[in-house]
Amino acid sequence: ISISVFAQKKALDHSDYALWNTIKGATLAPDGGHVLYSLEKGEKDNFLKVKNSQGNTVFEHERSSKGMFTYDSNYVLFTIKAWKDSVIAMKSRKVKKKDLPKDSLGILNLKTNSVTKIGNVKSYKLPEEWSGYVAYQLEEITKKKEKDDDGEEEKDSVPEKKDKKKKPKKVGKKTGYHVVLRNLETQKEDTLKFVTHFTFAKKGKWFAYTSTGIDKEADAGAYVIHLENGEKTNIHSAKKAKYNQLQFSESGKQLGFVVDTDTTKIQVRPNALYLWTEGKEMAEKLVDSESAPKGYLVSSDGEVSFSKDESKLFFGLRKPPIVKDTTLTDEEIVNVEVWTYDEPQLYTVQELQLKNDTIRSYQTAIHLKNKKLVPLATTEYPNSELGDEGNATYTLVGTTKPYE
Repeated sequence: ISISVFAQKKALDHSDYALWNTIKGATLAPDGGHVLYSLEKGEKDNFLKVKNSQGNTVFEHERSSKGMFTYDSNYVLFTIKAWKDSVIAMKSRKVKKKDLPKDSLGILNLKTNSVTKIGNVKSYKLPEEWSGYVAYQLEEITKKKEKDDDGEEEKDSVPEKKDKKKKPKKVGKKTGYHVVLRNLETQKEDTLKFVTHFTFAKKGKWFAYTSTGIDKEADAGAYVIHLENGEKTNIHSAKKAKYNQLQFSESGKQLGFVVDTDTTKIQVRPNALYLWTEGKEMAEKLVDSESAPKGYLVSSDGEVSFSKDESKLFFGLRKPPIVKDTTLTDEEIVNVEVWTYDEPQLYTVQELQLKNDTIRSYQTAIHLKNKKLVPLATTEYPNSELGDEGNATYTLVGTTKPYE
């Protein structure tokens, strides 16, 4: 008589997942001397680890992720999160989002193995193919009111009348956040106020940013800084201007951006494309609503880029949006959605794609030598693919509509 006994396999549950280790964000230093990665254990906090080429751990830090090497492999920058358990506990106590602990930026010097920590950092950027600087964006910090011995907030005996006009300008999504430009070697810092966009050139030592102005009365502006000599140039300014798609050419000698200088609330925004070239004091306007091809406008959502040889500038054109009738009240507006069975896309897909369709742009090229404008993508063929990093004479255009 033979008896077979099979052990019953244990079913995995949620507690087992917490025991698994997962490696994320593995990155090799440009010189190959070090590697970094984040070690995540279930839903616990991440551990950032840096190892040398011999496999020895030279640095580790809890609650850390998004590690990056500088191009010269001398520094590691990473984000330090608050303890996850503490954040969850604060959320359960209904603590407001603005009062939750903010992230910090860690800077590890691999030559000295020293670490610098900077609190309340929203994000940071590094140059791609050169080193020496980091630009980090600061979070909005709300000042806590002082409390007396009884734990109550102190109040002035004679309350001052609030003057709305004299209220200080506050950082935010519309007004921008403060950005700090830091020299990693000298540790010298320059704080740039109310920045909405900022970027480094890929190869040249240039930095550009746009600001809504240092106070409520100041003009908004676009600026470039030559980091080799510290020279800053205001290449464009206008009252309440809104900037988008700030992008350098690879060398940093040219900068393209889209700007809206209209201060009214018109629905069709008169965006314009500008180009700045090294050696010039101001950026020049290339395309606006008047000079754009008939039936098209400059898009603030279309990506701005340069060909690798920097002879062409690419940007997006869009069709004019459907203008809403603002004279109607909510009761007078009829909201009807119509869909038929033979449409190429399901109604649910159309709902998801609605936002993308309203901001859709069509890639267009400008030959910078003679300022000739060449539409690439169109409403008939909305997809375009550049060749040879934008240097190619031709581009491939296509559409998926016949196959939907």
